[in-house]
Amino acid sequence: MPTDWNDIWVATMDGTDSWTVERQHPELNRDPQRFSQKFSHPGLAYMLVIGLTGSLIGMYGPFKAGTNDITKFRKCEFFEIMRSNGNIRAIGDLGFRGEPDLISVPNAHDAKAVATFKSRALKRHESFNKLIKDFHITLDRF
Repeated sequence: MPTDWNDIWVATMDGTDSWTVERQHPELNRDPQRFSQKFSHPGLAYMLVIGLTGSLIGMYGPFKAGTNDITKFRKCEFFEIMRSNGNIRAIGDLGFRGEPDLISVPNAHDAKAVATFKSRALKRHESFNKLIKDFHITLDRF
């Protein structure tokens, strides 16, 4: 569904990983679902929802680090909130393709102003992710 003029963009969404110790797998010496590509070690993943004003709306997880962003989104309660209110949408990176009625991703058909807005919102989200890691909120092993 293309973006309607009644749609209200309220947040950006992105996942972030944290490093954990290896848990035992019943059959294998390593659990491939917990493997984080970012760290090349086992990890946990979290879904962060940040309002366009810069405040944290929700932090969902932990998920296994091998879980992709769209699957994490479908498991968090913000998904149900967005589905129940038909005109609110979030901005996400390309990992969120698959829910075009709820998440708007950057695409080549966006007007220049819209593309700039999405880019700035996603960059602000990445800055927030960096702060989460700088203050060791999810980065430290436990």
